[in-house]
Amino acid sequence: MMQSLYRKKVSTQVLELLQQKMKSGEYAPGDKLPPEMELAKQFGVSRTSIREALNILSASGVITVLQGGGRQVNEVNLVNMLEVLPYAFIEVDEIIDLLEMRMIIEVEASALAAERHNKQDERKLFDVLNRFKNSMLDKESVGSEADYEFHLTLIKASKNPFLEQTFMNIRTVLENSLQFSLSKNIGKPRKRKEVYHEHLKIYEAFCARDIEATKKYMKEHLTNVKIKLETRYK
Repeated sequence: MMQSLYRKKVSTQVLELLQQKMKSGEYAPGDKLPPEMELAKQFGVSRTSIREALNILSASGVITVLQGGGRQVNEVNLVNMLEVLPYAFIEVDEIIDLLEMRMIIEVEASALAAERHNKQDERKLFDVLNRFKNSMLDKESVGSEADYEFHLTLIKASKNPFLEQTFMNIRTVLENSLQFSLSKNIGKPRKRKEVYHEHLKIYEAFCARDIEATKKYMKEHLTNVKIKLETRYK
């Protein structure tokens, strides 16, 4: 199941190709897109893959389905809007599997970090936490990059090179999953504030070298993400 997070689905690739054509002006605002069959031949894929990509564009307001048939490109900020679209194709079950793996690794890694870290690690984690806070206050920001850096900084503070390398090896899949889950909180300031405070509690326990509290708050944080996804999509 995890393999599909590393290999882009055909519909995701189609979506990105359409994105490129819109950014380049080949499909400009007001233009009518070619029919599904023509796009399928052009991209060398099935009509199903084309339809999936077009449905995401339509649901996001990037294109409009015209009366009588056809689809028209809308006047929108394509650069900002399309950046998160590929993550609409991620399977929630995959994210939940990943969270289970993260709990196994990160809960114990955070305990080692609380025990072994130095003052420089504290400063780095504080800086990343502030960046994450600012991203949560920014209505246009998803915050996935700062979120990843927060967890990576903790892993590095464990002083275990195998843990760090493992985390780095799955960087792409982690960033994709964070982008997916955090994007669901855009426009919901209370939920974004809750996520920040979960990170803050981890940071405070870490700085206090409270091993058990650090483990507890890390587990709570990852469990909360898992519960929210299961509640919303199951």
